[in-house]
Amino acid sequence: MTTPTSAQPSPVGEGSSGSPTALRRLLYFLIFGLVIVGITGGTVLLLLADITNRLRTPRHEPVTTVESLQISTFARFDEAKVFPVGITALPDGTRLLSLLGNGQIVRLNPDGSSSLWSLLTAPGAIAAGADGSVYVVDYSAPDFRALGKLKRITPEGKVTYYGDALNAGGLSLLAQIALDGAGNVYVSDPDRALIWRVLPGGVAAPWWAIPTVGTVKAVPIGLAYRAQHNQLLAADSGTGTIYQIDLNVEQPTGEPLYRKAGIDVRTLTIDAQGQIYVSLWQHENGQVARLEADGTLTVLAEKFRAPLGMVAVEGKVYVVNSDLPGLIAQINAEPPFTVDVLSSK
Repeated sequence: MTTPTSAQPSPVGEGSSGSPTALRRLLYFLIFGLVIVGITGGTVLLLLADITNRLRTPRHEPVTTVESLQISTFARFDEAKVFPVGITALPDGTRLLSLLGNGQIVRLNPDGSSSLWSLLTAPGAIAAGADGSVYVVDYSAPDFRALGKLKRITPEGKVTYYGDALNAGGLSLLAQIALDGAGNVYVSDPDRALIWRVLPGGVAAPWWAIPTVGTVKAVPIGLAYRAQHNQLLAADSGTGTIYQIDLNVEQPTGEPLYRKAGIDVRTLTIDAQGQIYVSLWQHENGQVARLEADGTLTVLAEKFRAPLGMVAVEGKVYVVNSDLPGLIAQINAEPPFTVDVLSSK
């Protein structure tokens, strides 16, 4: 006769199969639900912030803040989502403008009209060399999430990738370019807090890692070559710093020319007399300022939508007054986009 066995007690909190109790299932469900709500809510808030920012950024006419200066529209683009970004000048003074939205680099004619100069995918920052070659960060698409690669366009119009190591990781949308007197190309890498140097011939390597200031991470954007001192200038949007970097020494060391926490410094340009100009983003108010010898900034003009690029040519400062693609492709700042010129009266 078989002896009956007694049932073994279940561990506390579990059924006979070892599965969670109804209470524990409910707890898991609540935690999972809160995580989903948090992720969804965060995404919605991010999208709403982007929409609000775009709806709150109307097209103002920029104005000067210095009596002796005037500002006027040099070129105007009424096409939706064309997004002018970068501007440069060839050695002969020809001004070139990159249009992120339609893939074009256009020549700006003296009367403000434009004509096609080169066709890429989604060109952003642009800079010209002394030999007439043009360097541009070309993105995979006109999208804020797209990554860009450095390309070189010869005076004959041949387009090639330039700087393999640099291009391996890709560049974010606000990267900028500058060239020194020896033909080296410098590219800012905002996401990695780096400046890259590409030697003549195309060999690229990280050149200077911009330091944090306290606990604030660097976000290098604007670059400009200061020929009078053989220096590279770099604008750090993250810490509000403009650095000068001596190119006469082997190991780069940046010395602050200007620093103010909370100031969003973006792009740089230097005129033939060595005067430094910087674009700023201040609480939805784009500004152009002059860096004075005493290290202070004098605001020259304001109410730009977004001063994305600048170049100083023949005593004038040309400012790209534009915008960039948003988080939602269907919601973007409306045209017109302009190139405005700041000059003496």
